[in-house]
Amino acid sequence: MYDGGPTQLCRGIPAGTGVSTVKKFISLTLIVSLLAVAVPVQAAGSNPGSSNNFCKIQELFPTCFIDEDNMLWEFRGFDEEGNPNQIVKLIDNVQQYDGSGGTNAVLRTDGSLWVWGGTTYGGDGSFKGYGILGNGTVDGSLKPIHVMDHVVQFDTAAGMVAAVTSDGSLWMWGSETDYLLRGMSNAESDYISCQTIPIKIMDGVADVMVDGHYALALKQDGTLWEWGDDWHGEPVQILDHVKWADVTENRVKAAICTDNSLWMWGFNERGQLGNGRQGDKIYGGDLYQSTPVKIMDQVA
Repeated sequence: MYDGGPTQLCRGIPAGTGVSTVKKFISLTLIVSLLAVAVPVQAAGSNPGSSNNFCKIQELFPTCFIDEDNMLWEFRGFDEEGNPNQIVKLIDNVQQYDGSGGTNAVLRTDGSLWVWGGTTYGGDGSFKGYGILGNGTVDGSLKPIHVMDHVVQFDTAAGMVAAVTSDGSLWMWGSETDYLLRGMSNAESDYISCQTIPIKIMDGVADVMVDGHYALALKQDGTLWEWGDDWHGEPVQILDHVKWADVTENRVKAAICTDNSLWMWGFNERGQLGNGRQGDKIYGGDLYQSTPVKIMDQVA
């Protein structure tokens, strides 16, 4: 790991350079693979004309990017025109990154999971993490903190982290909202219940998806389990023979089964599910489909 802490490497990046490309993609909030795009990363004392001042982007995200050497760089600060004016080298040997609502995490190539982030709260300007660092505190951090090892899958939401380890156990921690942590917490911050160390939710898990209101766990036997949003304080099985699933931040869930059929459920006030604006409940004044409905076949 790059253990020197966040180090400022770029300041005052001129308009018209490769960073304008970064700005364009940030504004679209797309996650893309850009194997041939380079951005300036000038270190102190280097020759501005040297080709060593540029690195190629492997993956680009709204607030950071991973270069061709698996180093994660983060944008810290923007000028009046929205161009990033500070790029920070944060952590190396990155295999996977995910971030949402100020919560960031990376899975390194050695299977270790590192988390950082938080939000500024209140008039005192304190930086709160609501338990996401998994170290027994409610603090936030701009530097990645090592949480656990032997991780194979993970996901983040605002104030929430979930991870699956190599033995198939699912662990979660952070703010306890909508019973995502099955009602368990060991701290409180700003009237929010928090779980500041990872707790085991279930075994036999292959993948996990969270959005801050719901959680989905795809088990190794192909069953899909759901909980959260005050409806299910405990995980309940909702589908069989599932090979892929996901949940979006606007509370729409989708799954593809082994027969290549697509199933969706969640908010459908605007026809998000693609089944003619149908639902079996009204939730928060909006039409809601509480159980999966088949949308189409032959989905790869």
